[in-house]
Amino acid sequence: MRKLSVLICILVCALFVVPANASYIYSFEAITSNSIWRNDPGLIITMELFDVGSNQVEFKFQNSSTIAGAIAQIYFEQGPLQSLASINWGSQKAVEFTSGATPPNVPGSTAISTPFQVIFSVGANKQPPKNGLSSGEWLTVTFNLAPGKTFADVTSSINSQGGFRVGMHLVSLPDGNSEGFVNTVPEPATLAVLALGSAVLIPRRKKN
Repeated sequence: MRKLSVLICILVCALFVVPANASYIYSFEAITSNSIWRNDPGLIITMELFDVGSNQVEFKFQNSSTIAGAIAQIYFEQGPLQSLASINWGSQKAVEFTSGATPPNVPGSTAISTPFQVIFSVGANKQPPKNGLSSGEWLTVTFNLAPGKTFADVTSSINSQGGFRVGMHLVSLPDGNSEGFVNTVPEPATLAVLALGSAVLIPRRKKN
């Protein structure tokens, strides 16, 4: 019985150790109100944050929407970031993205309580109607971290009120309008694994 208790304790501790390369998933909320589609459940845009080592952090943007809409520009505040390292798009259909976006700031960013302060940005080069990441496409943007900064500093800052933020410009919605978006509170991708592990530890009743 004692051995079983020790084993369960070890398993619980192991489950709650978050790996160094753990990812965090973020969603976005509209800060403008141009389109009736801005809060449609079919609009599924996420950002996943990875610790890729070498004092770098990777942002992966995924468009999984079931309605029309394309990510045309992405904006970053300073936070713990020092410089842009690379941009990669993961679909043959995806358009090319380069550093420096137009417009230079998130649409509607000056109207929110804390104006968005753009330091880095990337934008799609191709013209409408396919002017960004459409459904099924993804993009990664990798940054070098500032000296002395770590992945933990990035997640801590982006999770705090008034901390580091990421914004985007979503265009070509079903009604032809576009919207500005800013990230919401993140959700650790490891939570599902932890929940599964906890379920495994539920004891079974003995059969009579």
